[in-house]
Amino acid sequence: MDKRYTPVQNMMYQFNNYVDLFKAKLEVIPLVWTTISQLLQLDEGFNEALRVQASDIRGYTITKGERKANLSSSLIMVLNLIYNDCLIKNQLDQINNFKSTYKKLQRLSYSKLLDKSITTIAYCDAHSEQLADMGISAEMLQSLKSASDALETYIAMPQEMIKKREEARLKIERLAREIDRLQIDRLNKLMESFFKLTDIEVYSAYQQAVKREKSASRKLAIIGSVKDKTTNMPIKRAHILISKVDIDHVVKGDKGGFRIPQLDADTYPVEVSATNFITQKLTLVHNYGETDRLDIFLEPELIENTSL
Repeated sequence: MDKRYTPVQNMMYQFNNYVDLFKAKLEVIPLVWTTISQLLQLDEGFNEALRVQASDIRGYTITKGERKANLSSSLIMVLNLIYNDCLIKNQLDQINNFKSTYKKLQRLSYSKLLDKSITTIAYCDAHSEQLADMGISAEMLQSLKSASDALETYIAMPQEMIKKREEARLKIERLAREIDRLQIDRLNKLMESFFKLTDIEVYSAYQQAVKREKSASRKLAIIGSVKDKTTNMPIKRAHILISKVDIDHVVKGDKGGFRIPQLDADTYPVEVSATNFITQKLTLVHNYGETDRLDIFLEPELIENTSL
């Protein structure tokens, strides 16, 4: 969700609780209760639009992530066998094209993973008579092709989903404006006229209920750094993977620093990885409006000697 509308969403949550608490006193004044009912009706539409937008994003992201994982699994099986064949035949000019791990494949962008899969499939098709000697069965190759086709259909977001998200975005924007106008321009004045002098408890509680926190859209969600545990030196090109929200952030700063601008309040599994280092996994509990600091120290992994 666009963070500009978070204060509206939070305010209306507070306002609903306020109405439940003071309903008996509010509904006896028709002008006030009619305006409140209109505001609550706008809130229902506002939250429904938020759900449409959020559910589309989550469903699409999860499905695309699953297809990426399936393709990575099928691809690494074939890559390992081609790599082994290159070692046996001493084809050192080819070997680096097929050297990888499942984790490295998962760190690739969707398009780069698909490109690597297509290149590997083309290599297999060009060496079809040698596949059995490599250990690559027809079922393994077909599984790779199917997984590759499945991801390709999901790299571009379906047009129907784009349309639904855009419709929801416009509805959120329109209803947020209407909520603002109704609450600020009308209900505030009515509450002041009917309750400020006659029932300070109702009026003070109303002021507190419609109080809005400033949007945290400009505040960073995560800041931190990634460094070598043994040398304390920064690690460039490390990956901060938050798969739950499809974030694969690459550390580019010379000092190993990184910034991730926005996250909704939630609990997130995080993986921090870099070439030749052991991947570190952690759980981040992120609260609304806060900035979390993650200073990560990765341990170098032992490099196996694969020379013959």
